[in-house]
Amino acid sequence: MKRLLAAAGLLALTLAASAYGGSHSGTRTVSSSRLVQGGNIRITVSIDTPVQAGHALRVTYRVRNVSKQPRKIELDYPTSLWLVVRSSDGTTYDTRRAFLLSGSLGGPPRFSTRLRPGATATRNLSNLRVRWSGALRITPGWNRMPLPSLRVDVATPSGPLPSDQAAIDDVVVHTGGLLDRWVPHASGVAVTGEIDAPKNSAPPMQASCSIGLRRERGFIVAQVLIDTPPGYREIQLRPPYELFTWPKTGKAGGLQNAEAIGWLFVVTSRGAISVDSTSMETSKPGKPMAPDWQWTTSGFEGQPGGSKCGGTGGGGGGYTGPLVEFVSVCPS
Repeated sequence: MKRLLAAAGLLALTLAASAYGGSHSGTRTVSSSRLVQGGNIRITVSIDTPVQAGHALRVTYRVRNVSKQPRKIELDYPTSLWLVVRSSDGTTYDTRRAFLLSGSLGGPPRFSTRLRPGATATRNLSNLRVRWSGALRITPGWNRMPLPSLRVDVATPSGPLPSDQAAIDDVVVHTGGLLDRWVPHASGVAVTGEIDAPKNSAPPMQASCSIGLRRERGFIVAQVLIDTPPGYREIQLRPPYELFTWPKTGKAGGLQNAEAIGWLFVVTSRGAISVDSTSMETSKPGKPMAPDWQWTTSGFEGQPGGSKCGGTGGGGGGYTGPLVEFVSVCPS
C-alpha cells in the first residue's frame, strides 16, 4: 500500500498533565471561552501573541466539566478540535478543510475523554506555523461550534530583508542537501538537475526545481517546487494548504513514474525557516520497493521506508520537511 501522510501531522495534539505554561519575553496570552453540551462543559482556548513569522502558533484548549456529573467529550483532531486562521489580506486557512484535502480516508478514530466533575483536560496545538502577515483573526472551535475569535499579531525580526537571490540561496542551504545538484537563480524560474538518493539506495532522479518568492510585511514566503520528470505538471499544488491535487491517472493510477515535492519557507532578516511541506508520487507497477526518505533542513533522517512500485500516494501538511520517494527504481 502506498504511504499516505494523514493530516493528523498538521497539528500535533498532546495531553498535558498541567496547564500550558511558560511565559515568553514580550508575549501575552489571549483567550476565548464557550459552554458546550448544554452548559455542562466549558472550553477555553488560549493563544500566545504576538507570534513570530515562521514560528508555530501556541494554542491551548482547556476543557472543564463544570457539572456535578461525569461527562464524556470528544477531543480529537481534526474531528472535534479545529482552527480557522484569517489573515489581513483575506487568506483563510481552515484545519478541517486541510485534512479533507489531504486525501486521508475515513479520518482518525474518535475517542471520548471522560471527565469527573470539576476535572480539566488540556490539549496543546503547536505545529501550525505562521506564513501570513499582519494581524490574524483566529477562530477556534469544537465540533460545529465556533468560539469567539481572537486577534493574534505577527511579529518579525528587525533588520533589512535579503535580496531575492540571497533569499533563494538561503532556502537552498536549508533544504538539507536536497538541492545540492542545482540552484535556481530567479524567482519562479525552473532549472533542471538531479536528486541523489541517500546511501545510493536508488538511481538519481532527474527533476526540475523552482523557488517562487512572495514578499510580505517584514518577511518573504519562498515556495520550493520540485517535479520529476522535469516539467511534470499532472500534480498541482493547492494553496493555501500546501497539498497537491491527485494526478489525472487517479488514486490507483500509476501510469508513469513521477513525483512532485513542495517545501514552504519563511525568510526573515535572520534567515530561512521551514514551515510546511508535501509530496505526491505515482509509479508503474513492479516488484521493486521504492525507498522513501524523510528530509529535514539538516538532511535526510535515519533509514528509508518504502513501498512497492505501483499506484499513487503522498500527502503532507504540517511537516517541516518532505518525504521523498525515489520512484527511479520502478520499471520504466
